[in-house]
Amino acid sequence: MSSAQPLTVFSGLLGSIHEGLNKYLPESSDKGRVLAESSALFQLSSASLKNVAYAFFEKGFSPIQMLASRITFFEAGCMSLASTMVNLFIALVYTGLCVTTLGISFGLRSRCKIHWMHVMYGVVATAICACGVLSPYYGIGLNGYLVVSEIRAFKYCYQKDISRKERLLVEYVQQVAKDHRHIMKQFIEARTDRWIYDDQIQPALSHIEGRIHSAKRMKDLTTLASDIFYQWPKMGTSDNPRNN
Repeated sequence: MSSAQPLTVFSGLLGSIHEGLNKYLPESSDKGRVLAESSALFQLSSASLKNVAYAFFEKGFSPIQMLASRITFFEAGCMSLASTMVNLFIALVYTGLCVTTLGISFGLRSRCKIHWMHVMYGVVATAICACGVLSPYYGIGLNGYLVVSEIRAFKYCYQKDISRKERLLVEYVQQVAKDHRHIMKQFIEARTDRWIYDDQIQPALSHIEGRIHSAKRMKDLTTLASDIFYQWPKMGTSDNPRNN
């Protein structure tokens, strides 16, 4: 398999994942997409992370660091404000198009809603950055509160989606895994030494496949994803303490 092939080979898998998200997790996937696309939230969070050490762990007064931390929040605030203005303009354009077409187009309504949400996040991020300029400690704290609130909102949307079609979603994941398992095996096998593949990778893949097809709820699949992250490629082998 050449290095250029995977992008083409995985296109079907990515298409299936995108279709499943839109069909079975509409609210949570929309929420996650908006959060991931918000440049204002990214700038705010980046500025907060850069100043965590200064605000919470450094002792003593450092005028240079004090100035640098506030400049970081000021820069993030300017970029958040710019993002707000751009999204406001585009949101107004989409609003006009929706009014003109009487809201018939789902695509226009969806993009209009997304840009208005970006405006909201931009305003909030700009305000928090302004607080960060005055006091990095409070800027970081407010950003943390915002992140926690958005995580809770995302989990709420996810639970709403799951409550509607959990069984169908689990079956869809199982079907996608069945349809595309050979692609993953070929991709991994081509990039792994044969003895490592036979000794560790093949048992791990068989273990994962078995757990996917025995899953009854989404919790089974999310637990599997967590196990893959922490245990790969020891899953399904005697070296894994959980299997002893």
